[in-house]
Amino acid sequence: MPVGYRRTVLAVVLFATVITAAVWIAAELNTQTSAPQPPELLLSADDERVSGLQGTYCWPDETGEQVCIEKIPPERLARDAPLINHPVTQQTRFDVIVPTYRQPDALSYRLVEENGSVVAEGDASRQFQLDGGTGASILVIEATWNNNTVEYLYQLQVEE
Repeated sequence: MPVGYRRTVLAVVLFATVITAAVWIAAELNTQTSAPQPPELLLSADDERVSGLQGTYCWPDETGEQVCIEKIPPERLARDAPLINHPVTQQTRFDVIVPTYRQPDALSYRLVEENGSVVAEGDASRQFQLDGGTGASILVIEATWNNNTVEYLYQLQVEE
């Protein structure tokens, strides 16, 4: 066999091996990242809708086994949380919207100052108002579906 032919065959075999490995790696990565994720939770205030930053959660994986992901405390995540772009008051009515999943079985909230102090907390329904607190704050909404709990974080500027 001529040398040029051997090089061509070797190049084709090498190319096929690389492509096969790439497809296998891509399939493996897709399997690892396709685990079910908690649903998105939107917070609506005065006709503005904001998607929350997902905090700590426990949610079933593709086998149904509960997986808990612990994240840093809300006050440390605050600078990454979405901001409600206008000031709110304690009279502002918040609506909780879950666009791609059923409504949670239970909702609660905590209003946390930037230093980590909880200034207000309470049970919430699909619509709720804050019970205390003013100034720059982080609103932590805890939503529960069948014992699966997810925290969502939002930045607020609460005025009197």
